[in-house]
Amino acid sequence: MVANRTGDDRWEQTVRLLPAVGVVPIVARLQESSYNDLYGTDPENRGLLVTEEWFTVYDMKHLAKLKTMGELAPEALKTFWAFDKAALAAGAIPAKYKELMAVAVALTTQCPYCIEIHSKKAKEAGASEAEIAETVMVAAALRAGAAVTHGTHCLS
Repeated sequence: MVANRTGDDRWEQTVRLLPAVGVVPIVARLQESSYNDLYGTDPENRGLLVTEEWFTVYDMKHLAKLKTMGELAPEALKTFWAFDKAALAAGAIPAKYKELMAVAVALTTQCPYCIEIHSKKAKEAGASEAEIAETVMVAAALRAGAAVTHGTHCLS
């Protein structure tokens, strides 16, 4: 079963993006489902099961809870924010390129929050759609390359 939100542009863009970057979010309980129940019979949907729960789990509204985290672990979170700010600040590497690197890492770690935040920041720093598209391909190549090179361990 593939969830559907007809007419919701963000949903439709995300559903198109997920297979392209190799994200297969499965949040529903899947213990007794068959392959077709999981992935459907439509070839365009193979490998994609997006449920309403997935969007609830990765709702950007959850980031508001960082305030609570800051109250519970103030020094650690304060130190993290300082590190994050320093690491992404322009230096020998301009901010735009650092944000494009962050997009590539976000894609390989498949963090929806990081993808959203750093894609936006990359655009704000002047990254073009073409630069973002090439960044996506670099991330995909490195992820695929890791599978290929690690695959050598499978050979005798």
